[in-house]
Order: sequence, then structure tokens, then C-alpha cells
Amino acid sequence: MEISDAQFAQVDGLDIRCLKGPQRRGLPLLLTSPWPESLFAFHKIWPRLTERLSVIAVDLPGFGLSQGRADVLSPSGMGDFIPRLMGALGLEKVHAVAPDVGQGAFLFAAKSTPVLFESLIVGSGATAVDTAAATLKDLILAPSLAQLEDQDGSTVALVAIDRMMQAELPSEIRADYAAASSGRRFVEAAAYVRA
Repeated sequence: MEISDAQFAQVDGLDIRCLKGPQRRGLPLLLTSPWPESLFAFHKIWPRLTERLSVIAVDLPGFGLSQGRADVLSPSGMGDFIPRLMGALGLEKVHAVAPDVGQGAFLFAAKSTPVLFESLIVGSGATAVDTAAATLKDLILAPSLAQLEDQDGSTVALVAIDRMMQAELPSEIRADYAAASSGRRFVEAAAYVRA
């Protein structure tokens, strides 16, 4: 799994970053990354997954390095987008793993288009506010995001990532995570989480 292997697919007018492993038999596995990481959140398990399965990792719109747009930056809007994303990637049916910010969107997508999913694994602290870690819970329950407006999102994201990680990240992945939250991207992603 190399950063240079990631490519962009044009989906409904947005550049969506994805990474595809070798084609294998059986239904593919679709992975979406937790926030504030990117599709490289799976770098340690990628070799084991791709030796047996067709695997596609995706940065959802507005996350990682994928473009976002107001109409898709809510769980229901993203849920409407996921069938179009899958169609653009040639995915008729998948096993989906959608932790964190992907969970709400994939639940909406599965409700509206269940035929697309053989199985769906979702969850994490973003599933219910009362189970979220203190910092995330504070962000969700804050009256506004004004306190983040003047900050570079990459700094905020890297502080959170450093707090979560138990192993040191390769420098290129750390830089990718910083780019995924740079400028206003962190604030825009935080608005999605609050939605």
C-alpha cells in the first residue's frame, strides 16, 4: 500500500480518492476510513486483506483527500451518494466496513438500497454521542465550531491522531493525514460529524 497507488475517480462531479488492491474472486470488501485519518488507516492490514480478497479503500466525500460538497456532507446526503460511488467504481455488491464517519452514511445507504450490501460492519464512538471520547463529545456538543475557525485543521487532527495511535506512523501517512485536515477541511468534516 503506497500513497502513490491511490487514484481519483470522478463521481457525481467530485474527485473521490480510492485505492484498489488486486482483483480476487468473490465479493469485494469496501473500506472507508475513520476521521481524521484517510484510506491509509488500513496500511497495516492491507497486505493480509488483499492477499485473499478484492479490496477497495475510499476517502468519503469531504474526508481524506476526496472533494466534498454541501449536499453530501451529512449522513443522509452521504448515504444517497454511496450507491453512485459504488456504481462509478463498478461495485454491484460488497462487504462494507464503515467505521466512524462512514457508519451513519452506510446505514442510510443500506436502508435505501439493501441489495448493494452482502454485509455491513459499522460503529465506533461516532455511533452514539454518549460513547464518544471526551474531546469528540465536546466537539459534537459545542454550541458552534467558531473556536476552530482560525486554526489550521492539520494541527488539530495531528494532535488527535497522536493521542489515539499506539504505534508511530510512517512519515508519508502522517503527512497524508495532515493534508486531509488542512485549512478548513477539518472544520467542514467536524460539521459532518455534528450532523
